[in-house]
Amino acid sequence: AGPLPTLYERALVDGADLLIGPLAKESVSQMSALNPEVPVLALNYLGDDELPAPNLVQLGLAIEDEAATLAAWLTDERTERLLLLHNDEDWARRARVTVESAWSGPLTIQPLEDIRTVTESVGVAMHVAASETRHEELESLLGTELEFLPRARDDVDAILALVTQLEASALVPALKFHFADQLPVYATSQTVRGASPERLRELAGFRVSELPWFALETASYRALDDAFGLAGSPFAALYALGVDAFRLSERLPLVLDGTLTELLGSTGELEFTPSGRVQRRLARAEIRGGRVQAPSAAGR
Repeated sequence: AGPLPTLYERALVDGADLLIGPLAKESVSQMSALNPEVPVLALNYLGDDELPAPNLVQLGLAIEDEAATLAAWLTDERTERLLLLHNDEDWARRARVTVESAWSGPLTIQPLEDIRTVTESVGVAMHVAASETRHEELESLLGTELEFLPRARDDVDAILALVTQLEASALVPALKFHFADQLPVYATSQTVRGASPERLRELAGFRVSELPWFALETASYRALDDAFGLAGSPFAALYALGVDAFRLSERLPLVLDGTLTELLGSTGELEFTPSGRVQRRLARAEIRGGRVQAPSAAGR
């Protein structure tokens, strides 16, 4: 242990020809500022306004990659009109920005400020509240009670929900209450990661972005799950990151010279960009039978 510059110099003295890490975002900035003379595979990312050192490759678990995966999936499904629901957590705000920049069609954005007001917020987003207001205004104008059945808007093709597990459980009945339960719902791994089968059954039909490691239950995942009991662990995704870092370490010179541009990894399909930032395309999965399953895992 010690300051990063000291550790870096010690590694060079010891003859290291490759460095993996650091994990903390601020330490990645420090490492880049050192302009390392050997290849470095950082396990996090520089800020958007920071220029990477030539020998620095950045691999991490950015939520922006999940948002881009979902936006591409929605586009492939020919979705034109999207309703985006999001909570106020930092990851959800960052994912929202990614979707906004990638989306070219009509986009309605509705914040979910409090789990206690999810039903109300969905009603606003689906224009049911406006329908009820029109009914009240018409009754007042005519001075009589009118038979009335609230109607939801019909100009939305799909819902993208940037929410936690708990919020998703509140969202399901809210969508049904406001006549939106027939719309396909897309979500990130934040909604399903570590959820019990019972909780996942509540979310049946949700389409989610997930690490291939989990969605396909790869051999490496099963081996590490047997050894360390990863199911439900909040650190399970870091094991997948470690697996990809190990695989990539042998190929890092090929990434830096531009020879290798893509690699199928445990955290996604990895694309190596000229900026040194690794972009991931995650697995497209669906919740079925109390499990998160990718299409190729169906029937297993």
